[in-house]
Amino acid sequence: MSQGGRVALEFALRHPGRVAGLILQGTPLGGFQPGPRGEDAIPLAAYARLVKDGRLAEMKALWRRHPLMRDARDEALLAAYDGRDLLAPTGPSPPLAEALGEIDAPTLVVTGQQEIAWLQLGGDAIAYGLPNARRIRLPGGHLCNISHPGPYNEMVAAFDAGIGR
Repeated sequence: MSQGGRVALEFALRHPGRVAGLILQGTPLGGFQPGPRGEDAIPLAAYARLVKDGRLAEMKALWRRHPLMRDARDEALLAAYDGRDLLAPTGPSPPLAEALGEIDAPTLVVTGQQEIAWLQLGGDAIAYGLPNARRIRLPGGHLCNISHPGPYNEMVAAFDAGIGR
């Protein structure tokens, strides 16, 4: 989900024979323009500064108010978050948008119906760019897998059964 989907896409590009299928939920797309704006923008640099300065509680309070978290019903998820990913060194994301046609694994491209607009657009672009993709919108927002586990798990089980491994 989310940034993990970007990792999955990169893996599928580098190791196509090792990927039976992909489920990409709320995945951002490197090289896709326009970039996020307004409330869709995620202030990762500001979040990282707060974590680096030992102000994790302040970072979590800001994150909790971001539209990505609007359907988060599980406060334990936020409570357990330690911010390590924000401190990891990162480089520029590769322009995955141009390489999507090289990934032929069956793929579900999922967003919640209340997902932020930028990730909805990215989901549409990913589904358009992948030759073997299906686009799905589930109830909920960015965390539709947590806020609506029943429909999400049914979708995953049906997809897994249909891959034909």
